[in-house]
Amino acid sequence: MWFRKTAGIEFSGWDPTTSSLLAEVEMVEEPELGMRRDAAGIHSLGKVEYEIRDGEVVYKEGGTVRVMVTEPHVGTTSEPTLRDLSRGLIAVYGTDYGIHSPTWITRFTDMTSARPRPTATDGSCSLAMRRTCIPRSVARASTPVCRMR
Repeated sequence: MWFRKTAGIEFSGWDPTTSSLLAEVEMVEEPELGMRRDAAGIHSLGKVEYEIRDGEVVYKEGGTVRVMVTEPHVGTTSEPTLRDLSRGLIAVYGTDYGIHSPTWITRFTDMTSARPRPTATDGSCSLAMRRTCIPRSVARASTPVCRMR
């Protein structure tokens, strides 16, 4: 949506309701893994590397952590930075766990309320969130395949 606004292209619908920072980073301290819900939204920290031993999840010590922090305000259109992520983690967890060495950082804005949903008759995907729709070959089916961006 922000690129349409920037280009001056009209966009009917409502404003987005939720924005989150998503990232893969390294952390100096071992984080509090799992999901957390508060007034701002849902947040989560999860290890990328783990194994299952005797039916139990065993996380690798250190290593890459995937982060999702819901932002308190919607509408920021700038590229997210490690500093933005640090602030978000401190606001939710009271610490940023010494984040460093990001593999990637992105901002995800909930666009479900920002545009009309396509109907099944127009041949497009049901868009619950931002998605990239990849049309299947006509020989296979006429319904596109949706993949999360």
